[in-house]
Amino acid sequence: MPVLPGSSAAVAAGELVFTGSMLPMDADHRLHPAAVIDSDAVPGSDPLELQSEVLLGHLRETLAAAGCNVGTDVVRIYQWAPARYDANLDVLSDGAWPRFHPADGYVRAASRVLDGVRTSTGIGVRQLPVADALFAVEVVAVQPQPGVVKQGYAEGDSERVLPFVSTVGAGDWVTLSAGPSDFKGDWMSSVSMGEPSFLAPQARPNPYIWLGSEIEAQTEYTLQRLARAAESAGTSLDRCVHADVTLAHASDFAGFERVWRRWFPHRPPARNLATGARLVIKGGRVEVGATCLTHDAKIEPVRIEDPPPTRARARWRSRRRAAVHIDTHAHRCFRACAASNAT
Repeated sequence: MPVLPGSSAAVAAGELVFTGSMLPMDADHRLHPAAVIDSDAVPGSDPLELQSEVLLGHLRETLAAAGCNVGTDVVRIYQWAPARYDANLDVLSDGAWPRFHPADGYVRAASRVLDGVRTSTGIGVRQLPVADALFAVEVVAVQPQPGVVKQGYAEGDSERVLPFVSTVGAGDWVTLSAGPSDFKGDWMSSVSMGEPSFLAPQARPNPYIWLGSEIEAQTEYTLQRLARAAESAGTSLDRCVHADVTLAHASDFAGFERVWRRWFPHRPPARNLATGARLVIKGGRVEVGATCLTHDAKIEPVRIEDPPPTRARARWRSRRRAAVHIDTHAHRCFRACAASNAT
């Protein structure tokens, strides 16, 4: 199976399997011939569907080599798609939302391979590492174990129409994913809530007053969703060990961080945070994925909040203490001399 340079196809660790990026490429890292549409023929296939079939085939082979079934063992999926960026629109301005190739072809291909019990994140990027590629996926899967059943938890009726769920539990682990959408937004609504979008009403500041922060409202709503989802799966955000955060713009960080620290005032999870990506929900400025342990998990996390110093850091600290001692000693000598001269 083709693998990008510098990456393993997958790594198995304990109960979990983490794959590298699956792309519709061949062994030479070019677009796979099976995913290429004849430009001289009448288009009879969706290019995204063809590419999805190729990359999902790579995923099937990769997980099989790790002892997993692609159809039943995937618990978390990340998806990247090139988005068209309008250079004349700043991401902060109203209506700035990237356009994607319609995802229906991928959804059709995925429905033939994957079950719907997986949490999902979709992100728009400027381009992928394979020329003309329209999609890339990366997954976390759980290895089959006796007595362990993967279970999905849908959040309300609106989510049941989607090909994924917000929460999946398997053994000691729970994966979660949430953003500021209720999967309805303004669609077919006569109620004005500001700029039309797919955002939940609770995730929007009042557009008719100068108070309120868009990113803080979205972050608060997103973390509320995650907390409810975690509780439904027998855990809580206190048991979160890792979080993936995507922000639409670097200027969103300060507002996001204010809300995040209210939710995690002590012992926060390990976290990676990316800005400048595009989210597939119109109006969305934040998305958070979380990995938690259940309350009755056999594993207990060990948080490394202040790692022990390396030798280089220890030598630097030693030199710094010596410098402080010398400076202090010189200061005492200076004061003694000054006092002697004064008398």
